[in-house]
Amino acid sequence: MTDALRRIDLRGKSVVQVGCNNGHEVLSLASFGVERCLGIDQAEGFLAQAKELNRISGQSVSAGQFLFPHPPFCGHWPYCL
Repeated sequence: MTDALRRIDLRGKSVVQVGCNNGHEVLSLASFGVERCLGIDQAEGFLAQAKELNRISGQSVSAGQFLFPHPPFCGHWPYCL
């Protein structure tokens, strides 16, 4: 998977992960040079964990709550997990 992500060249890109749980994967993508990361989940407990992991990691990943089927901002995100 690491090689595949390097071939995509995510540097400077924006990525959103819908159903991010504790944000582990989206935090990992930040290490590939992703400029803007957003993790979305509807579980407040997972979002709290994601925010804490983000703080510990020193990354700048946003975590938000997702309670509707199609977010209006999806057009701004070229990569969605």
